[in-house]
Amino acid sequence: MLSVSPQDSIIMMDSNGEIVFWDRASELMFGWEAEEALGRKLHELIVPEILKTSCEKGIGHFARTGEGHAVGKTLELTAKHKNGHEFPVELTLGAVKIAGDWAALGVVRDVARKKQLEFHLVHAEKMESVATMAGGIAHDFNNILASIIGFTELAMDDAEKGTVLYGNLQEVLIASNRARDLVRQILKFSRQAGSDPEPIHVKTVVEETLKLIRASFPATIDIRTDLKSEAFIMADSSHVHQIVLNLCSNAESAMEDRKGVLSLSLIDMTAEDVKTETGRDAQPVPHIRLSVSDTGIGMSTDILGKAFTPFFTTKKQGDGSGMGLSIVHGIVTGLRGRIYPHSEPGKGSTFHIYLPALASAAGSLPVKDGTSRQ
Repeated sequence: MLSVSPQDSIIMMDSNGEIVFWDRASELMFGWEAEEALGRKLHELIVPEILKTSCEKGIGHFARTGEGHAVGKTLELTAKHKNGHEFPVELTLGAVKIAGDWAALGVVRDVARKKQLEFHLVHAEKMESVATMAGGIAHDFNNILASIIGFTELAMDDAEKGTVLYGNLQEVLIASNRARDLVRQILKFSRQAGSDPEPIHVKTVVEETLKLIRASFPATIDIRTDLKSEAFIMADSSHVHQIVLNLCSNAESAMEDRKGVLSLSLIDMTAEDVKTETGRDAQPVPHIRLSVSDTGIGMSTDILGKAFTPFFTTKKQGDGSGMGLSIVHGIVTGLRGRIYPHSEPGKGSTFHIYLPALASAAGSLPVKDGTSRQ
């Protein structure tokens, strides 16, 4: 027997499919007032276009026999709100005979939240598997980095300071130390251990990361920046580095023939600004928005919906692991932030990242440049 909650919609229809009972929960769920719904055919009111024909046939069969595919069962269907929004529901339908005519009594439950939780559960299980694998890879990579760092330091001892060679070796050492920090984060992630966050000046870390990106990106990609925010966040600097590096790497791959424009912006926002842009409440603290845009090939809605799934990639075999956006999503969530992608085929992609900030004024907190030096 189905337990009915106060949020469940209860609807009764006659043998013609016309609504004869429409409760308050139905008004809230579907947006139609009782006076608008009563006397209307159910399949014309809340059923999506693609299902209307089969629904109408089912009603005709029910009118003759009191039986049908849905009667006596709980089915998962798609329903339509008055505003056109479609959402998943569970329908339990029963048949009763009143004065010789069949009537249908339906209980409808909105399961959008349930579906969302199921998605997050599957995602969490995938990330657990990724964490186990990442731990093993990170240990091996750490050993390689130790050799790179050690031999680079020995080479710097032999190189003359102020020369081009010495400067190049310095950059190798900085990048290697950064990689070591990233490996440390992967190891913490694989152990599900928390990192030790500290006040990070986001603009400084983004600018540092851009130095590496500009050195590795082809000259045919125009990198444009608009870094206005001077805010700090509580994080590990390698988190910000990883976010920017992964998003920019994805943007480069999306631009055909490695030509186009890569744009990065960093602005201050209030919690109300975040709510206006995302439609969701934000923590009542200052925020920053980091945006990365490209003029690449863009993504369809279907692909965009899978973008944060571990190992999902549209690249050719060997060109990518499908982990970049998944890692970014995990970092942003861990920082109690949000990430919102927008993309259209042929029009490029934009990723907006909203993070809670500590302060907006430069100098109010010690600047962490995010670079490990020894």
